Amino acid sequence: MIAALIELGGSHDECLYSQVRFLKTSGYQVHLICTANLEKQVSGFDGVDQFLYVDFEGASSLQSMLNLFRIRKHIIRHNIRQVIFNTAEGNLVRNLTLLPFPSQVTFSGTVHNGRKLIKSSSQSLISRRIKKYFVLNDYILPHVSGNKTTTIESFYPIFFPDFDRVVLPKPPGELWVCIPGQVDHNRRDYGGLLQALQQHKPATGTKFIVLGRDKNPGKKLRELVSEAGLEEHFILFDEFIPNNVFHSYLAQSDVILPLVHPGLPKFDQYLNYKITGAINLAFAYKKPLLSIAQFNTIPDFKENSLFYSSDTLGETLQNLPELLPTIAPQLYLHPKWKFAYQQQKYVSFIQNKVVKP
Repeated sequence: MIAALIELGGSHDECLYSQVRFLKTSGYQVHLICTANLEKQVSGFDGVDQFLYVDFEGASSLQSMLNLFRIRKHIIRHNIRQVIFNTAEGNLVRNLTLLPFPSQVTFSGTVHNGRKLIKSSSQSLISRRIKKYFVLNDYILPHVSGNKTTTIESFYPIFFPDFDRVVLPKPPGELWVCIPGQVDHNRRDYGGLLQALQQHKPATGTKFIVLGRDKNPGKKLRELVSEAGLEEHFILFDEFIPNNVFHSYLAQSDVILPLVHPGLPKFDQYLNYKITGAINLAFAYKKPLLSIAQFNTIPDFKENSLFYSSDTLGETLQNLPELLPTIAPQLYLHPKWKFAYQQQKYVSFIQNKVVKP
């Protein structure tokens, strides 16, 4: 059996390795087809039998179409029967799925924003070919609906390679609050965090690790931290963070803070249709989450979070050394956090046929 795992959008590479391992340990040969800009991130993945890198950056419409035909040729020539899109959205996926394929080829894929399954004309075209969709958390399932020809399941891409860890200096008693992801003020409420810390000085030894570089065109986060007088409490990065360093910080962190707050663009979508990558990283390393109270009805969050409101963030951060031990006994007890559970769920779904009318 051969499966092709495809990423044409040049992002969401954090979701690829789990799927490679699910497929490989289920007996598949795995062909990873992705954009050339991801080569550095994925070339070291164990479990991939063949890589195909395709360069869409700066490509003309004709070049893009030729690239899609190249992918189609690869699928047919290697007699691939399972085609799985890591991101089953966008024009490139639409155009590829509109090409003719042998009837034996089965298509499935992940939507990173479940709302597209409800309100997207482009997605409707993609769904003529893709009959099975994944979303990235159980709580999204009730908010999206399949139809007679489309079914939807969830899986958790929370497994990563064993990177060579970096020894990071962490003095005894220091507490690390990790904020993963490229600095983006539309996705994370850094301003609200700084304001809360100014009103409630964090405990001595509390460090906020902002695991992502700042590419914003305006005032940099480093400047905002300095203006707030909080430099001693922050570790910031100006350059790309190598994978082994990134994952070493995650492994040594004490708690993950996604900073997804009301007032951010599309906040409501995080309650119903999508999940930020920071949360899956917490799940991957089985770290407690610091979550805004609006998420307190979602089972995964209830089990694994300390909750705060917009008014109590500073106080909660100030009291973290005392609060974290209180939730330790309840963390990650469900079987869903184990590799075998997610592997079986994922592979069973892609192998089960959806009956067409």
